[in-house]
Amino acid sequence: MASEQYTEAQLRAALRRVGIESGATVVLHSSLFHLGKLAGAALADNAARVVAILCDHLGPDGTLAAPASNWDYGRKRQPFDLRRSPVTKDLGVVSQYLAALPESRRSPNPIFSVAAVGARAEVICDGGTGSAMGPDSAWDRLCRLGAENLFLGCDLTYLSFVRYIEHHCGVPYIYNKLFDVPVLDDGKALDLTIVTPLRYAHCTGEHDISRFERRLRAQGVLREARLGGGPVMAVSMADCLQEGIAALKEDIHYFLSGPPAYLADQVPLA
Repeated sequence: MASEQYTEAQLRAALRRVGIESGATVVLHSSLFHLGKLAGAALADNAARVVAILCDHLGPDGTLAAPASNWDYGRKRQPFDLRRSPVTKDLGVVSQYLAALPESRRSPNPIFSVAAVGARAEVICDGGTGSAMGPDSAWDRLCRLGAENLFLGCDLTYLSFVRYIEHHCGVPYIYNKLFDVPVLDDGKALDLTIVTPLRYAHCTGEHDISRFERRLRAQGVLREARLGGGPVMAVSMADCLQEGIAALKEDIHYFLSGPPAYLADQVPLA
């Protein structure tokens, strides 16, 4: 963990500096490890205190959401339960804490699930579709609600919304996979068709969002501050979508480290 500390007042000031206002809908990506310790909070209570401060800052009309994926659904074919399945550890303690709150709602696509609390949590998570990025998915509803992407202690490497932009623009290295593994809500099976955009296994290359981060900064739509030992950044989904579409028009592989080595006898070329 970063050796720096920060106070509640400094966290609230950083939120104001990056334009997060009361009543907003916010998707949080975080790495509290890189921010350091919240002064006055025990290490074990860090996530709970940060979430409480964010919810108070957003007020009764605001909504706090975070990625809440469970990757064992796809990797190990384990059934996914909205109430019981844990959030993948790679997403951090804040996502895990938020999804575990009794009042939290969770969207049903396991690989791109979203957990949310607040005024619009039900609207975001209960769209009645198992699609990860399609119409009325959690990510689609967040976009249409004008949500803000907020980053605490991390950079845009963690920008899950990139997958929505790729899906929207039909990039060639991703296909829609149909899953037949059950999805449940507190033990009760849901009658949903689970469809998730995944990259073709034979397409080499990794996602690299650093160029997109620089683009958003150059366009003046990425708002930035410092807190403790790490960054605080915010950018609206509307600005991300606009700039992402423009970037993919210039280079359909914009979000990758380079063009994949497509194989002539396999999709998408075959």
